[in-house]
Amino acid sequence: MTSPDANARPSQVTLAGWAAVIASVLLVLAVFDAMSGLNSLATRDRLTEAVSGKSFQDLGITVDDALGIMRWAILVTGAAAAAAAILGFFVLQRNKGARIGLTVAAVPIVLAAPLTGSFLGMFVGAGAAVLWSRPARDWFAGRAPTPPAARITPPAPTPPPDVAPWQPPVPPTPGAQQPPPMPGWGQAPPAPGPPGPVPMAGPPPQQAAPSAMPRQVRTACLLTWIFSGITALLWVAFLVVLAVDSEPLLTAVKDTPTWDARFDDDVLTTALVVTSVFFLLWCVAASVLAVFVWRRAYAAWILLAVCVGAAALVSALAFPVSLVHLVAASFTTGMLVTKPSRDWFAGR
Repeated sequence: MTSPDANARPSQVTLAGWAAVIASVLLVLAVFDAMSGLNSLATRDRLTEAVSGKSFQDLGITVDDALGIMRWAILVTGAAAAAAAILGFFVLQRNKGARIGLTVAAVPIVLAAPLTGSFLGMFVGAGAAVLWSRPARDWFAGRAPTPPAARITPPAPTPPPDVAPWQPPVPPTPGAQQPPPMPGWGQAPPAPGPPGPVPMAGPPPQQAAPSAMPRQVRTACLLTWIFSGITALLWVAFLVVLAVDSEPLLTAVKDTPTWDARFDDDVLTTALVVTSVFFLLWCVAASVLAVFVWRRAYAAWILLAVCVGAAALVSALAFPVSLVHLVAASFTTGMLVTKPSRDWFAGR
């Protein structure tokens, strides 16, 4: 009977990983749809009906407060869903850190599911829970899957063996051949012979040391974390200003020469929020990919190079305001595709 393979991925992990990835991607798309309909008349009517209840009146929550809570819940859900979609892919590659990260990201997704009005968060939470089942834990630990406990049948009692009656020893017959005496009984032990040749011990086998991370990869990851963090903070501040007092921002956009007067304030606010969330999720995805690039994940290296290269193209469209980001993104992309970086990820 062959023992189960410890490297074979359990079906529970495959189902949970792909369910988390697909549900997270669909949830990101649902977040954009929910954000666009947040300021609609139907949403305000539902919130007005909910806030008119006695429990909400005692808390002093108004319709604007409820809209702000829903907006932040949608933003957090979108960021967590984007991270969960990336982490779910690395969970299928047997990455232990990705399993922990996916579990952490599933918590706000599940908690904010009633506010966002999407049932997809429950699929992400269920997938994260399955990743901690017994077969999944064995697979991530590198152990063979534990077989189900077999039913143990107690052995049948064996009868005691028959004991032969004791008989006195028979004296040896005169003239019979006696066995040779054992060494040490009345005779000296044989003299030891000359020692044999001792084999020469060779040098211990050298183990190949793992190749060190190139400075190009290290520099690219550090630049990604620094500029992604700065950009994410700027977009978060933009969203806070938009939520607190959006009138100055709307006036500044309307004063631009390319503004189309046919769009009202609600459409403009929705467009600004959707754009902010999109770039915020982009920064989060780049930071998460840089973590896996640091851990020498080949797929993350390719995805990060594409992500940073696209950021350089977007920064070029906003030149000269985005000059610093354009230089940083271009330099990071160049560091990721240099020959030392390619050799390191190829295992050379």
